[in-house]
This record gives sequence, C-alpha cells and structure tokens, in this order.
Amino acid sequence: MTEKNIKAGKEADDGDYRTLKYFGNIPEAKRYDYCALALETADTFEQKKLLVRATIVNGHGRTILDEFCFPASSYIIDMRTWHHGIKVEEIQDQQYDDELIDKVRELLRNKIVVGHNLEPYLAVLGVTYAPGKLTG
Repeated sequence: MTEKNIKAGKEADDGDYRTLKYFGNIPEAKRYDYCALALETADTFEQKKLLVRATIVNGHGRTILDEFCFPASSYIIDMRTWHHGIKVEEIQDQQYDDELIDKVRELLRNKIVVGHNLEPYLAVLGVTYAPGKLTG
C-alpha cells in the first residue's frame, strides 16, 4: 500500500485500517498491545490537575476514545484554555470526570501506553506503573 493510500482514522479502499507512521516500527501483530494517550487538564487552587478531555489512539492509528468530562471533585481556577482551547462552557453538560477516568483505565488495561509527559497524565487517572517501566 502506498503512502498516499494511508488514511488516519478512516477506512482505506480495501476496507481495513491503515497505520500511522508512528507505529510503523511495531510488528502488525503486536500493534493491539499499544495505545497512545493524550489528556487535557484544568487546574485547581492547589495546582492539582483535573481531567477535562481524554483521547486514546490504538496501535493501528485509529482513535478509540475522544471524550470530554466535567471535573466534579474540585473547583477549576484555571481552565488552561490558552493551552488546549477547551472552554468551561464546552464541558459543563458532559459526563463527570470519574466516569471518563473509568473508561480510560479500562482501555489502558494490559496495554503498552505511549505519549508525551505520561507521568502527570497517569497521576490524574490514578494509574501507577512500576519504576523503570514508564517511558515517554
């Protein structure tokens, strides 16, 4: 398949999903073991991070989760709209953060997770990894 036929997140002409270059060095049979994680957060007065959006892409480059949530446990003092573009009005009627955290944790179970700045993301989710097992 030529590069022009690669379509991220959309079905290719032959009906299957094509990979993104990011996972190209992983053998095809192993790609379901991987996922990429990105979270967007807001801040509390105590500088605690609160989840407002979660996105997960599987090892085949397909988005398997992209959802917003409203943090129910604390007050937001900095929405960080300057960073991610999400406004509080966009999340007010969304699911609560604990619901989305449960979904994300289930999708990450038994996966090799890749992403930028993972340690604080995983702390927001309440997920821990053994020392030396986390890269990113």
